[in-house]
Amino acid sequence: IGAYGQDIVDHCLALCTILSPNDLFDQISDDALAQISNIILSEAPKILAYFQGAQKEQAAIIILSDDNTEEKYASFAPLALAQHKGRKKKEFTTFCACVDEYFKSVLEARLTNNCGREASQAEARVTKIRNDQQKRLQALAQDTETRKRRAQALEINAEQVDAVLSVIKSALNAGLKWDELEEYVDTQARNGSALAKLVKVLDLPNRKVTLSLPSVEYYTSDSSTENQDNKYSTQEEDEIFVTLSLDSTAMAAAREEWST
Repeated sequence: IGAYGQDIVDHCLALCTILSPNDLFDQISDDALAQISNIILSEAPKILAYFQGAQKEQAAIIILSDDNTEEKYASFAPLALAQHKGRKKKEFTTFCACVDEYFKSVLEARLTNNCGREASQAEARVTKIRNDQQKRLQALAQDTETRKRRAQALEINAEQVDAVLSVIKSALNAGLKWDELEEYVDTQARNGSALAKLVKVLDLPNRKVTLSLPSVEYYTSDSSTENQDNKYSTQEEDEIFVTLSLDSTAMAAAREEWST
């Protein structure tokens, strides 16, 4: 009986006509306690006799869920008790058949839930991989377009780029110090030198220079006509930054951009 202690207690409580379902244990009246005691004394021998009966195999029931959409098992019991009154039930001729059916249903539900969860996880992984690939393709396309614009800017401004590289290398070969060269370029830019204005960053320790070149869009737009008297007075969107070695040339740097 110990295995069904809770079922037996629920059975006795359900038979109690005085006890309210909302009553707390410490609020149960003396009359209710007395009735529960009498019910236990009356029902316990009946249930004990059932379990000690002569029949080798005992019948049992599965209590169905109140959900009407599909057949779900809520619990099982060796016999119909008072708390099962009004509930949908499925009867079995033997207790073993009842237990087998109940736990088979539990296992199937667990497997179904696991399959659904694994399918959702797999779908999420596929979606993540697809999104990552899409981002990489977009980044690759953007990088390709940027390299294309840099190559075009180097080609279309090759004469000015080579002139800047020549001036910087000549200054260094003449023994001009790095800080003096940087100050010289800044002064020339303030004085309106078109070539000096192209220089944005001098990385002399690494023999590199970053130039701000008019893009190919600048030359194909109306702004090229408007600024023909000042060829390098460009709008921000018409500029493109290019970093190249002092030992390179505009065309060599352009070929490198095209090839990568």
